Amino acid sequence: FQKYVPGEVIDEVMKAKGDKLLIGKKRNATILFSDIRDFTSRAERLSAEELVKSLNTYFNIMVGIIIEHKGIIDKFMGDAIMALFGAPVQYGDDPSQAVMTGLSMIHELKGFNKMQIHMGREPYKIGIGMNTGDVVVGNIGSSQKLEYTCIGDAVNLASRLEGLTKMYGIPIIISEFTLDQLGANVHARKLDAVKVKGKVQPVRIYEPYDDIAGGASDGYETFNEAISLYRSRNIEGALKLFNESKNILENDYPSTLYIDRCKELKQHPPAEDWDGVFTAKEK
Repeated sequence: FQKYVPGEVIDEVMKAKGDKLLIGKKRNATILFSDIRDFTSRAERLSAEELVKSLNTYFNIMVGIIIEHKGIIDKFMGDAIMALFGAPVQYGDDPSQAVMTGLSMIHELKGFNKMQIHMGREPYKIGIGMNTGDVVVGNIGSSQKLEYTCIGDAVNLASRLEGLTKMYGIPIIISEFTLDQLGANVHARKLDAVKVKGKVQPVRIYEPYDDIAGGASDGYETFNEAISLYRSRNIEGALKLFNESKNILENDYPSTLYIDRCKELKQHPPAEDWDGVFTAKEK
């Protein structure tokens, strides 16, 4: 039964009786969304049997990582995974566990892709979005059909951030609300201040990383300095540092994105009320 419903959820259901099954609880939790890039087109090039084998192998690896870091699978949505950290059981370090999960998923994907290539299949690319906030969790549905899940604005934002990984060309994006609750062992670079679709207030977003010993750390620090100059309207100084971070990080896509923005701002200087916030038009 636990292959379909996490053990923690089973315990919650066993404690509740009758209408109490339908009572939700407000929790502060971290939500993780992951998605396989261009999966529909890949699926069309595989037989049904090959597709299921490939997906099941991928899910087996990723689910193992999520469970190892005290998360639960909320649901599978085709090739996407929604996971929850901090409900129904809170462990105190749920945001950190969620981010470490995302980093481990990207790392383990490399091994999975080697198997894919060896079997003559295309490697996978995935995007992961994470956000932390208050959600309502519980058994949602009817007396005939229940699903343990969470709902709320924090869930929607996590989904939007997963979508933004495509635009920024990176595998993981986390919100400022997740970053604020991370321990010192997790590092992240500034990425942008974004108004996501359906939101009025901008959200600062970040890319977590764990390469603190290699050269990537220097590149991320240079990028962070460039972002600070960019937001203070020092476009010339920011452009110089973005070019440096692009070279250090070997054609880093976010650096390239900001180089283009800086060149545009040099040609068309920003208005007095410019705040550096980017408005995302797509989900």
